[in-house]
Amino acid sequence: MADSHALMLTIWRYSPNVLLLVIPQLEENLRAADQAEIRNLTTRTLASMFGYRPRVGMTVAELAKAYPNTWKSWLGRKVDKSVQVRLTWVESSLEILANVPDLRKDLEGKSLPSARALEV
Repeated sequence: MADSHALMLTIWRYSPNVLLLVIPQLEENLRAADQAEIRNLTTRTLASMFGYRPRVGMTVAELAKAYPNTWKSWLGRKVDKSVQVRLTWVESSLEILANVPDLRKDLEGKSLPSARALEV
């Protein structure tokens, strides 16, 4: 499973349009109620994707803007029931803070969903 996520990150960096159909599946992985390991790996993978904005022609791909529901689901891992997923969220947020300042206010908690609003 980790190998497939590493491959997705490589594809995202060099040809992000190829992954457009994969993003909804990653969002579903964030909701894998009984599988903290999958949520953890997906949290880390999506953070790397959100934190890296590859060039596509003359524009920059911004995953959070293209997939706002996936971004909100990823933000929700801040209050995941698994401590490991929450720790991964915090650690992986640093890449986003460093590379995508437009998303900083979301990470600071102003738009995070409440724990009750989350499925997992």
